[in-house]
Amino acid sequence: MGDSRFHNVTMNLYNEMGWLPDQSMGTRTVACGTANWGEMTRSDRYHFTLDKINGESSGRKFSASKVVQYF
Repeated sequence: MGDSRFHNVTMNLYNEMGWLPDQSMGTRTVACGTANWGEMTRSDRYHFTLDKINGESSGRKFSASKVVQYF
């Protein structure tokens, strides 16, 4: 972990399935800009997780001035 500069984040988008387990829609790794999962079937009941920062799943901090989600 010698390099403290930001390089990228890996996010996983989930489709919330009610009583069933949430369905992963896949992961995307981005440095800045937009991550696209394609056309969603509805505009609600999705959430994402931040799984990795600079390729590591622990030991990193991340802050953002804003996160925008759109469909």
